[in-house]
Formats: sequence, structure tokens, C-alpha cells
Amino acid sequence: MQGQLFSHSFGLGGSAEKPNLELIREPRALARSSDPETSQQAAAAAERRAPSQRDRLLNAYMIAGDRGLTDEEAGVSAGLSGSGYWKRCSDLRNLGMIAPLGPQRQVSSGLMAQVCVITPEGWRRMDELSRRAR
Repeated sequence: MQGQLFSHSFGLGGSAEKPNLELIREPRALARSSDPETSQQAAAAAERRAPSQRDRLLNAYMIAGDRGLTDEEAGVSAGLSGSGYWKRCSDLRNLGMIAPLGPQRQVSSGLMAQVCVITPEGWRRMDELSRRAR
């Protein structure tokens, strides 16, 4: 079972919570060097879109608050359904910006999926984006 990235007391006040750096990885490479050129080109295009998609998803987690979202719910809320949103949600978990809350919810496939919430690191990112927009 995967360890906890954060305790479960997330909120606007931030706190002294620190991510478990052993569990955070950088987002994975989008294509292997041995992949065909078309895969390389698709990966380059996805790499350009990934930051804005992560920010849109993070905004959805922020709006959801303590209720949290599954990856699928976040993708729909962010208007990214069908565009590989699950990979960007995985990036957000790996970067420590969202973390599993504990409960699971049923998704459209009928399977159960983890519910994640925004973390203090995610709140900091949203604050940074807010300041940039002013």
C-alpha cells in the first residue's frame, strides 16, 4: 500500500504539513526515445498542454474543497474529459498538489476510484496563479 503524502487536515490556512518527498516523483516522460517520430511529436504537443491542463484540474480540486474529486470528476469539471486528464491528475499527485482523501467513489465504468483533495502545495500553486492573473 502506498504511504501517505500528507495528513488529512487540508485547508486554506496552509499549515506546517510537509510532503513526503520519498513519494513524490517528477511527471514521467511522455515518450520513449525508441518510440516512432509520430509518438515523439504527440509527446511534445502534450508537454506544451500539460501545465495548463494541470492548472485547470487543480482549480477543479480547489472548488471541490473537502469533498474531493475522483480523476474522472476532476476531468469533467475542468472540461478535459477524453483528453488524458488522468495522466495530469497523476502528475498532480506526484508533485504533491493533490493527495488521496481515503474514501472511494464509483465512476462511470462502475469501478471504485480514489478521491483526492488539494494539498497545501496545491493551494500555494493556486495562490501563485491568482497573483499572476491580477
